[in-house]
This record gives sequence, structure tokens and C-alpha cells, in this order.
Amino acid sequence: MGLSDIFRKPQIAPGETRINLSDEGIEINGKKFFMPVSINILEELFGKAKCYQLGNFAPTFFPRAVREKRMPHITGYTWDKHGIYCYAKDAYSVFSIGFLLNHGEPDTNNTPKKEYSGLLNINGNHWYESIKSGDSMFLGDEENQAEAYRIVTLGRYSVISEFTEITEEITERDSYGYSTVEFRPDDIPEDI
Repeated sequence: MGLSDIFRKPQIAPGETRINLSDEGIEINGKKFFMPVSINILEELFGKAKCYQLGNFAPTFFPRAVREKRMPHITGYTWDKHGIYCYAKDAYSVFSIGFLLNHGEPDTNNTPKKEYSGLLNINGNHWYESIKSGDSMFLGDEENQAEAYRIVTLGRYSVISEFTEITEEITERDSYGYSTVEFRPDDIPEDI
């Protein structure tokens, strides 16, 4: 990456992002991509991303890899102004992209500073309408179960939406109670 790449203006301004997630991949402002996608392509669209190593977050995000004692080599990226984040294998191959809808978490390196303010659709429909029809995943014991996620399957992809903490206030921006929507292929590489 040269010096001119650092100062290159992103193609998409915050708030002007139009995303459609489908079984054909991800469409960003009319451009279609399959996952995994190069971080370079996303940086052309959104600008230079803040980069961090997953490190201590690995048990939370990739429990299978931790259980099997395979430390994932995952790099995380965030675009603070866009409310978008992603995870990449070997620092370049993005296999999961997410949109922060409700900033319920404290500011950390792996959380964009602002909420996603663009248009987000699943199969051409508002994301919430599609997520409502998804399968629920519950956490907790038999007596104290709480719905934690909803998953919508789109061919070889999954869209996963995580609820905010029950005790948190729901912002006006996202009155649906979800904190994130993530899009990724079902066949995440085994070495993650």
C-alpha cells in the first residue's frame, strides 16, 4: 500500500451505504461480492479500517477453535464512521462482515464508534422482517433461558443477529432490540 492509498477518499460516505445480503453474496451500493472477500476491496469502498488482532476475544467469537486448541489467526477491522466491522483470516481474506445496530457495548477496539446508519436488507427486505422469521438460539440453563440470537440461512450463507443485553436501554436508532447483524458463509474454514 502506497502513501496515496492512505489518503484516498472512500467511495461510500457514512450513511450512504446500501447493503443487501442474499444467497448470491453481499451487494454493497450495487456491487456484488462473494465471501470471503479481500479487505482491500472493502477498504476501497469504506476507507482505511482500524485493524486489531482478535487475541483475547477468540474464546467469545470462535469457541470451536479454542475448544479444539487451534488458536485462530484472525484479524479484526472496524470502520468507525460507518458502524461496520469484519473478521479476516490471514489478515486479508474477510469471511465475516457485521453491522453495529445498537451500541450497547463499551468502546473497545473491536466495536465501531458509531452505529450503522445505512440501508440494510436481506433478500431485498428490511433486515428486521427477515430476522423475525429466522431460527432462535437460546443461552442459559433450562430454567433461565434467554433468546440470544436469530439466524437466517441464505443458501451457503448465514445472517446472525444478536440481541442486546436485556438490562440495556434500546436506542431510538434500533428499537428492535438487536445489537448486531453479521453475514458469513456457512463453510468458515476449518483452521479458524
